[in-house]
Amino acid sequence: MVPPVAERGTHFDVGAGATREHLRGCLVLARMFKPAGLVLLCVVVGFSGCRRRVPRTRNVTPVQLAALPPPPPMPPPQVSARPQPIRAYTSQRSTRGTITVRSGTPSAEHRWVREQLAPERLMEPIATLVSELVMLRRPLTFVVQECDDFASWSPREGELVVCYRYFDFVRRQVGETDTRAVFVFTLLHEIGHALISELQLPIVGRGEDAADRFAATVLLSHPNSQTLLLPSARYFRKLAAERTSSPWDEHATDGQRFYDLLCLAWGAAPEKTGSLGAQLPAERRERCEHEFLQARNGWDRLLEPHSRVHGGETFWPR
Repeated sequence: MVPPVAERGTHFDVGAGATREHLRGCLVLARMFKPAGLVLLCVVVGFSGCRRRVPRTRNVTPVQLAALPPPPPMPPPQVSARPQPIRAYTSQRSTRGTITVRSGTPSAEHRWVREQLAPERLMEPIATLVSELVMLRRPLTFVVQECDDFASWSPREGELVVCYRYFDFVRRQVGETDTRAVFVFTLLHEIGHALISELQLPIVGRGEDAADRFAATVLLSHPNSQTLLLPSARYFRKLAAERTSSPWDEHATDGQRFYDLLCLAWGAAPEKTGSLGAQLPAERRERCEHEFLQARNGWDRLLEPHSRVHGGETFWPR
């Protein structure tokens, strides 16, 4: 039998709540006050002796739950035939993080740059390496063209620009043989600036020093690090002998950049520095291994969250 459903409204069950203590007290008061005691007895028994509120009930037909339609069956989960990797090459097929390399037509004075160095061919594999290792937020462009500067990174346009006149200047300092290596260092230096701004990397100290260390540690991870980085050290040594650096410039002085690069090369592999390593003072050599590891591990940890490769590998093999 279905129990009745409660209806609004209640009443008091008086008799059920009258205990012996209540009755005994009421009788004593009734003997003391005579008629008034009888009234007081009724009040005490009627209100203090209430045990519970009993709902008035009426029979209401309950809802038949069995008559409700059953819920529709849940569709089976969609299982992909090919499991998707967590981080590996997340968007390398899209145009979001691609890097385009293009070159402008050089003047007759700078035609030798395209014919002998072909800088765009040097830029293409480096651009491919960056776009495959780092998740960039937008497409970038590497350009070599006629302009009045040497090399620069433009955050607003997302362009890394190298001017043809830069190659003339470098060739006069180190000769045509080392110009190619110095250009690769300069390109990586500007890529360091691009990564700092595009990925909003926190840099403590001068951004120019951080960009130098990025370029140096990437080159020092290559087996031919001596032929790749040491020409840039000689380039800054030549500049230090020919010009005076401005104290207000955002770059370190040419002499400081020479010793910084030489120290990083010594810290990575002292035996590969050759005769150039002998110019490094002994008191500086003691700290060079620590400086190299600090620069490489610092950049590696900064870029690890932005790595396309599963496991967080960036420019430095682990």
